[in-house]
Amino acid sequence: MTLSLMACGSMVSGQTDFRAGYYITNAYDTIHGFIDYRGDIRNSKTCDFRTEPDRETVSFKPGEILGYRYEKGKYYISKTLESDGETKQLFLEYLVDGIADLYYFRDEKDDYYVLEPEGGELEILSNEETVIEKDGVSYAWESHSYIATLKTTFGDCWDIQPELDHAQLTHKSLINLTSEYHDYVCDGEKCIIYQKEIPLLKVNLGVTFGTSSSGLNFVRHTNYQEYDFRRSWDPVVGLQLNLNSPRISERIAVILRTEWTKSYFFGYLEDPYSQTIIYHNDIHIRLSSARLAIGMNYTFPQGTFRPVLGGGYLINRLMDYHMSRLVETEAPNVIFTHEYFDKPQRDMTMGFFVQVGAQYELPWGNFIHCFLRYHYTSETISDRIIMNSYSINLGYFL
Repeated sequence: MTLSLMACGSMVSGQTDFRAGYYITNAYDTIHGFIDYRGDIRNSKTCDFRTEPDRETVSFKPGEILGYRYEKGKYYISKTLESDGETKQLFLEYLVDGIADLYYFRDEKDDYYVLEPEGGELEILSNEETVIEKDGVSYAWESHSYIATLKTTFGDCWDIQPELDHAQLTHKSLINLTSEYHDYVCDGEKCIIYQKEIPLLKVNLGVTFGTSSSGLNFVRHTNYQEYDFRRSWDPVVGLQLNLNSPRISERIAVILRTEWTKSYFFGYLEDPYSQTIIYHNDIHIRLSSARLAIGMNYTFPQGTFRPVLGGGYLINRLMDYHMSRLVETEAPNVIFTHEYFDKPQRDMTMGFFVQVGAQYELPWGNFIHCFLRYHYTSETISDRIIMNSYSINLGYFL
């Protein structure tokens, strides 16, 4: 899932999301305005700034300014770093300002944490992974060299040493240890934690409901391809799960949705057998189905009502199916009727869905959305039977 989010994130990198903030010049002047909010990778490489949301953009590279910050949010500092044998200038996210400073950045390969002791040089906290073989069996081995770096840097604080053996390369673990070290060794100023806790995975569960106009078409079928079926107006209820990684992109979400609907299709065919005998065929199809949708949403960043685009795969499962064909034979001086039962459709079909809508975030953090959605499934092995629907849906998400 993470790879899919990163791929989609690069595809939509042209979208902007300017948020209130400021940058610090090399002369230590603070310039307030609006800064484009992006993912961790882009934020480490550039700062796109506007004095107003609709003004011209000015881009700064690391070294051209001292740093920048989003209001009550992430804070980036320009630093020169030795990484992979190269000297790089990056905007490092400032996590902890204390006796030892802690930074973070991400590139296309991995996440990195950087420690800067007071009066010392920047050090990347690393955990090299290698594969060793013993008796013909391969084992994964991790160096945990970052623990040795932490013990050296925090060597003047014996109280914290036992905790370092359990340190992890995560925001929570390293921020806690760095700030705890500061509190032990500093009698004066309190350390500053800039990092706002951002979850690796954000989950939103919601209930959806709506109405749809469903169509059924036997494009290729020996018995029913001549019938025209009326569209069915159906209720739709469901549950949807949104999975999002804010550290990669706040705009892209994987969606898992299951919904239930009930349909009724009526078809009629008049079939003259001769000049005196006519067959009147009525078909009644009543079905209920469960649909499973797996796809992605992209939420545009600006506005109270944020536009949303999405799409993905669709699996349609017939839960209940009843089809009857009433044949009324009209002949001179006599009319008689026969009823036949059949099930020409398979229990499971696959297809796709696309949707467009808007999302509104409520003051207490939950949100509602409204979508126009199109579903399409088709059977194409021997017969070709198409089902499609246009629906309008409302949802409330926690």
